[in-house]
Amino acid sequence: MHASTFLGAHALLMQKDALAQVIPALEIETADVQRAGHATTVSPLDEEQMFYLMSRGMNEDEAKQVLVEGFVQEVFNDLA
Repeated sequence: MHASTFLGAHALLMQKDALAQVIPALEIETADVQRAGHATTVSPLDEEQMFYLMSRGMNEDEAKQVLVEGFVQEVFNDLA
């Protein structure tokens, strides 16, 4: 049997002084590995997206909520 796997980790920083330490780790219990990879992204809320939403009438809290919900929905979609 050929093992092929990928691990993705994403962190969204909600405050300027927030930190994230993401350490991806794969444990593969077979000698027959075809492909194994990992990737990590860590980022704050996108200021351009915030500006866009706020220029369309949202206040700062509403814009943050929309962006966070979009981030979380993407995670849920990946789990399904």
